[in-house]
Amino acid sequence: MTGQNIVNGTAQVELMLAAQHRGHGHGTDALDTLVDLAFGELPMHRLTAETHTGNAAPTRRPAGGRRCCGPGTFLP
Repeated sequence: MTGQNIVNGTAQVELMLAAQHRGHGHGTDALDTLVDLAFGELPMHRLTAETHTGNAAPTRRPAGGRRCCGPGTFLP
């Protein structure tokens, strides 16, 4: 997580995987863990993330089923 703003409860999530590790669920597992941490133990209320247009996998299933308010935005 970057750009954490504790006062506003927001942060940016950044995740990069080497090509040979994509498509195995590693990114989803990592993102699920970050979402659980941010909304469970940290005082975050909103996470945002961007994906590259060539990487369709992150748009298939929202991490933790918590996607809201458009692609790449997660709310508790």
